[in-house]
Amino acid sequence: MNINIDHMKRIKRIQGKMDQMDIDVLIGTRIVSVTFVSGAFVPWRAAVLVSRDGHVELINFLIDQERVKVESWLDTVTAYAPIPGMDMLDIAIHQIKNNKWDKSRIGVELGHSPRGNTGYLTSTEYDLLKENLPDATFVNANEIVDQAGYIKDPEEIILMKQATAMADSAISLVGESLKIGMTEAEMIGIGEMELRRLGSEYH
Repeated sequence: MNINIDHMKRIKRIQGKMDQMDIDVLIGTRIVSVTFVSGAFVPWRAAVLVSRDGHVELINFLIDQERVKVESWLDTVTAYAPIPGMDMLDIAIHQIKNNKWDKSRIGVELGHSPRGNTGYLTSTEYDLLKENLPDATFVNANEIVDQAGYIKDPEEIILMKQATAMADSAISLVGESLKIGMTEAEMIGIGEMELRRLGSEYH
């Protein structure tokens, strides 16, 4: 089933929240923000830049660049590499300076989650931003993407129902296949094969 998400509608909701908080550019680093904005599965450390004046960009890990460019709706997908001058925040800082946002209010995602690596800025990354953008004002903006995604569009509901049906089928098949002496890897394999059979792209 081919479902098209209206990504520009999402961006307009984000920009509306940015207007309310008087934020000129958002640096989204949480997995939920990167996925929501880019429309692609991005399992690596990544960032999205969204400005009030219409700039939307994904900064993605070099080794997965071509796949993400194909999956994402974005025209601007910039690769980063873990070397000085080409790291994710180096590129974000360069883009902020290049677009003259270095004296503006910049939204960042600060926090902590018990769920593990969710993509919040680390204290080291935050210090790096403040050091390289000394005239900017930084605002914790976690709620921007969260609030933009609270209300689901009809297309998102269709996809959520489809994903739920796939997961239900995989879990049921694993339950029916359980035998004494079976390894966890075998159980996972049964579930994964069922998800693949049903057309799931990521599991």
